[in-house]
Amino acid sequence: MQIRSHAGFCRTRRMPATGQRVACRWTIAALVMTRLAVVGASAWLLSTSSALGEVIVDWSFNQSSGSVAIDSGPNQIDGALAGNATWASGSGQNAIDVTGDGFVNFTQSGIPKVPSVIRNLAEGSIGVRFFVDSYPADQASQPILPIFWMGRNFGGIGQYGLTIEIGHAPPYKPFDHAIYFTILDVAELPIFCFNSSQDITPGAWHTFVAVVGGTGNTGYLNGVEMTDRHYNFGNSSSTAFFSSVTPPSDALWVGKGFYAQETEAMHFNGLIQNLRIFDQPLTSQQVAELYAVPEIDPTHLGGILSLVFGTLAIVERRSRLSRGSVSG
Repeated sequence: MQIRSHAGFCRTRRMPATGQRVACRWTIAALVMTRLAVVGASAWLLSTSSALGEVIVDWSFNQSSGSVAIDSGPNQIDGALAGNATWASGSGQNAIDVTGDGFVNFTQSGIPKVPSVIRNLAEGSIGVRFFVDSYPADQASQPILPIFWMGRNFGGIGQYGLTIEIGHAPPYKPFDHAIYFTILDVAELPIFCFNSSQDITPGAWHTFVAVVGGTGNTGYLNGVEMTDRHYNFGNSSSTAFFSSVTPPSDALWVGKGFYAQETEAMHFNGLIQNLRIFDQPLTSQQVAELYAVPEIDPTHLGGILSLVFGTLAIVERRSRLSRGSVSG
């Protein structure tokens, strides 16, 4: 299989379904331009965003078999399915089902346990698409549904890490099902933490993106900036990101994590796909392009595909013209 490279997007990449390596450097623009997924009446549309940064990891979870979750990005940070994690049909592609005690373990066998390309990120973005099956009947026994965790690999006093999770509970906050982005230090107090103003509805697909740059941070829910987000610690000027987590981080998990000083890890209940980490703060336009799925009438799908491939043809023709390989 050969993939044509546009605008110099050249670096080794592996296709999730086959593990085959191809030469392609996944900049943000490359992701936007090559990801077209259709499910029912939904589609991701082409864009011509400028190439402003690089994807550090691309865990699409678009596989149907095997015990290894392939990183389609340039750093090849693969993970192992653990517990009862299994592949399932998702939104426009497959997803990882981490219901029960399932999770994906991206912790590396050597030292460091978390690759430096992730743990040393001082700014950037992390995004994910997820589906909550249901919430625990007794939220007191499981206050959170963790989507992502990088930090210590055991619970208890002195916990630290970076997490994306749904839900909180007393004594920290009243019971809720909002989505949280939090960085904890060894004193178990967040360096900063914000959450959505509304609960996450179960039985539906959602997207979340946290963005941190040199001037502050923000978050996006379903492609829309969370201008009404609530800060429990820190504020919109906080610039903590992966590099702010107390070392050493020895756990890198999807679908599993810790809540405050609880001794037992907790698990997500549902499906996860397209978890990506970027080395730059995404713009609102890039977030909308990568993590918002417009509703498309399936009767118009043929026209959409014609537009997609027609646009690709225009891009290719302009590329050839710039190289002087065609005339007119």
